[in-house]
Amino acid sequence: MRIVLVAILLFSLGCARNDWHAQLVPAAGSIRINGEVPVYLVVKLHPVDGQVDSRESCPWGIVDDAGRYILSTYKRGDGAPPGEYRVTLVWPVEPGALVDRLKDAYQTPDKAVTTVLVTPDSSEIPMIQLDNIDILRTNNPTRKIR
Repeated sequence: MRIVLVAILLFSLGCARNDWHAQLVPAAGSIRINGEVPVYLVVKLHPVDGQVDSRESCPWGIVDDAGRYILSTYKRGDGAPPGEYRVTLVWPVEPGALVDRLKDAYQTPDKAVTTVLVTPDSSEIPMIQLDNIDILRTNNPTRKIR
């Protein structure tokens, strides 16, 4: 019984450590692709210099009906660490789908569409406007494309 109690105590102490957790600031932005609101597009930020934390976390957000995304790093809407980031994009044909409407063209940091700066005193990332982008069209009438 003592061994179980000691194991639980050690586990809970290990989980309480936050040395891997970076300082965050609220951050959000908006995006348009060929003038469209890319609903369900996943925006992911990859640090230009080094990594955000020892877990190599990357802030990310999902675009809503208004074309906005709120960045999350550790939990929903908690923001991003200040710094410069490469922006990658994946636009599933529907939520949870593996097919990317952007044809995997912007999924990795070496194919980033732009870089953005998250500053300690500013939470709004400038709008990302992409034009003349080749988009996979779907024939799914239940899928709302704005």
